[in-house]
Amino acid sequence: MHMRSKLLIAFLAILLVSCGRLFGKSRLAETKRRGNLIVLAIEQYHADNHEYPTKLELMLPKYIETLPNPVWGVRKWKYSRTVTRNDTPDFELRVNESSQTGDGMWRYYAYYPVTKGWEIGD
Repeated sequence: MHMRSKLLIAFLAILLVSCGRLFGKSRLAETKRRGNLIVLAIEQYHADNHEYPTKLELMLPKYIETLPNPVWGVRKWKYSRTVTRNDTPDFELRVNESSQTGDGMWRYYAYYPVTKGWEIGD
């Protein structure tokens, strides 16, 4: 193989990896945007009812018209009401990267009200 061909293949490989990372980041950004709409609805529901909804669908259509699906991972929200260590009501909204998330290889993207932010974990 000529040197020029090898350089072209190396360049294309680097470009492909870079585009994949950029595409993944844009999917995370859009998932966060959609998730923030849901988080806002959850907080509004909580303000009106003094508790978090037991399921996301209870907010339809008063607090949010539709539940926008995430565009990252398995593309389905997981929601649960939780309680903090000092018995304060709380919730978690997340999307898993894979159906096998939790095995140490796959990640999740979650919103935590305590930190008021999104985190990636595995």
